[in-house]
Amino acid sequence: MFVRLTVKVALLVLFAAIVANLSTVRAQENALRQTGVGSEEAFVKHLNSGVSLANGGKTGEAIVELKKAAAIKPDDPLLLVNLGQAYQLSGKNVEALDQYKKYLRLYPKGPYVAQITSMFRVMQTQIQQTGGKSSQGKDNYLTEAVAPGGGRWDQGQMPLRVFVASGAGVEDYKDEFAGIFKKAFADWCEATQGKVSVSYVESPQNANIVCKWTANVKDLANPAEGGQAFVQMVLQRSIIKADLLLLTHDVRVPATVTPESYMRFICLHEIGHALGLAGHSSQPGDIMFSLMNYEAATKELTDRDKKTILALYGAPATAGHSAGVVPVILQVTPGAGAVKQSSH
Repeated sequence: MFVRLTVKVALLVLFAAIVANLSTVRAQENALRQTGVGSEEAFVKHLNSGVSLANGGKTGEAIVELKKAAAIKPDDPLLLVNLGQAYQLSGKNVEALDQYKKYLRLYPKGPYVAQITSMFRVMQTQIQQTGGKSSQGKDNYLTEAVAPGGGRWDQGQMPLRVFVASGAGVEDYKDEFAGIFKKAFADWCEATQGKVSVSYVESPQNANIVCKWTANVKDLANPAEGGQAFVQMVLQRSIIKADLLLLTHDVRVPATVTPESYMRFICLHEIGHALGLAGHSSQPGDIMFSLMNYEAATKELTDRDKKTILALYGAPATAGHSAGVVPVILQVTPGAGAVKQSSH
């Protein structure tokens, strides 16, 4: 959702991306009344430079440029949105939240309220659950990933039975998406060094994991991810069921991003949740980071992603629930950062 300004016509054009919340919006009028032409041009120059750097993955340099723009117009809505995202992509969640809070306070009916509220909720939840501690400098982020209540599948459930629903009739669905999903799952399985395996079944009634498709962003609890995972587990943190819902196309994703590239990231991210990584990495570049710049970041598992899932499945197993005991189910929707308890 990085936004570039064009001085000549005084328009806003959304042209690049946030983690599943990237959109191309129609140009909107912006009066730019706060300053004179000279300072206005300087503001736009620094803003656009920051946006270009951020979209190229140079978030540190982007922040420098955006802070120069902030020195001219600190309350500009586009500046607050872009600087917040640049901070978030740099793993500076506290600074990002400050920008988002300011935007929501100054522009409660602004065009980016829904997107920012979604990101704000994810980040705030992560900070609360991890105590603000970062995995920076570590070879994995397991502590962050399981903070919201992550678990894992027991070895006795392998291979996991996975059902991938047909996307027939779902707008923007491509036949290639099912293959992309299966490849993403295979990548996670390989990262566990054989501790997780999968078998595809023809019926959802016979599946541990069910994957479905939607073209309606309103179906998602947290649209910022482009998908969601609803994971059920017993109190001993043994996962017993996972339902994935993947968005076939987010109209806010820039045209330069192919549908296959978009879906590749969404599948990797949501499967990570389904395998027990309920939280997010605090470090940009990891697949389980809460924000994605689609034009800059890779769509492959990082070394930290692989070591995190291996650490999860390499730890000593916990005992399952005993026969005759009614377990409590933890219903975890990682995208929304919510954990609900219900009897089962």
